[in-house]
Amino acid sequence: MLQYLIVVKIGRLIARLAGPRAGALPGRLDTCQQLADGATVPAFDVLRAQSFAGQFWVAVAFGFLLPAFPVLGVFALARPGLLAREIAAGVLLVLGGFMTCALAQVPALTIRLGGTMTGLRRMRRQFGRAGQRPLPAGSFGLPKRRDFWIACAIALAGYAVIAYLGFLARGW
Repeated sequence: MLQYLIVVKIGRLIARLAGPRAGALPGRLDTCQQLADGATVPAFDVLRAQSFAGQFWVAVAFGFLLPAFPVLGVFALARPGLLAREIAAGVLLVLGGFMTCALAQVPALTIRLGGTMTGLRRMRRQFGRAGQRPLPAGSFGLPKRRDFWIACAIALAGYAVIAYLGFLARGW
């Protein structure tokens, strides 16, 4: 599950940089690591990990937005000609693609989160305290390997159409 593996890798780097200020981050990352490995995780932990990963992907997406401002400033000051604008537009186009792919993970995680909550409700009717039990195999709330790639493909296809229309309007 690449969605969670990327969260774990970036999160561990942030936790290492933050040191003792990381707080509960390492514990949340451990659950995401278990999901990335395909391990059996209690349903409430899956729910928490999905919520955390969604918030994390939003932060990653806006992290791609931050370099856009210095790029625009540097290219505007360095050489305000046509070439500088073209290079800046290319860099911003790539950053926008990464941001689009990162933001596409949030709906994919939200859909799985809804499946997890539905599974918890069904399990609660059958077993009472359902949160400590894992979701049944094949449950819609369990992450799938293809989630990351499907979300990226759909979002990047839309982004490519918008970029193409922008290029047409620009006269390229």
